[in-house]
Amino acid sequence: MFSKKEQLLAKTGPDGVGRFDYLKQLVDEFNITQSYDAKQQILANLANFAYDPINYDYIRDLHIADLFLSQLSGNKDELLHYGLTGLCNLSSVGDSITIKRKITEDDLKRFAELSGDMNPVHFSSNSNKAIVHGAFLNSLVSGVIGTKLPGPGTLVISQNLNFPNKCFVDETIRVNVELVELRKLIKVKFICEIEEGDKVVMHGDAKLLWK
Repeated sequence: MFSKKEQLLAKTGPDGVGRFDYLKQLVDEFNITQSYDAKQQILANLANFAYDPINYDYIRDLHIADLFLSQLSGNKDELLHYGLTGLCNLSSVGDSITIKRKITEDDLKRFAELSGDMNPVHFSSNSNKAIVHGAFLNSLVSGVIGTKLPGPGTLVISQNLNFPNKCFVDETIRVNVELVELRKLIKVKFICEIEEGDKVVMHGDAKLLWK
């Protein structure tokens, strides 16, 4: 159950310390202590605080999300686990993110070279504009999933993809990813639309796992 603002204001940490100051003490202690066991306990506590949206302002001001993220580049499995747990707890069902990208001839050329897909439909001619690779659109979705929502440490284990309309070179697309389920397996849905006219060029869903 999430806290109400009035309940939060009435609560204090140990020794009468307010919530913000208590979280700051935890962050400071994590950065100072040389004890690996203490770091585990502190990070686990911070991950628990991340579950309640009422703490989000404090977490933002204290850069606790950055502390979680920094564990992903380390080699300590327990700290990695708690860092991922904290990041996952900061995400809520219904959260979404949208990026925009204009797809150029150079994008398609580089993707064709990288993938080996030299199908002529992906290259413009005098009479036809190039059709964007479906895999290219999916790579944009993958970039959002892996870096923004849910974020670093996310692995795709299955996907459903649909391509109801063609996407052409020089079109600007909106890529939206929404978090729809947070369990052992995370589920997202996504959609790619042309900005001019709201034409849907790809949509689907994916099941994810934290590494």
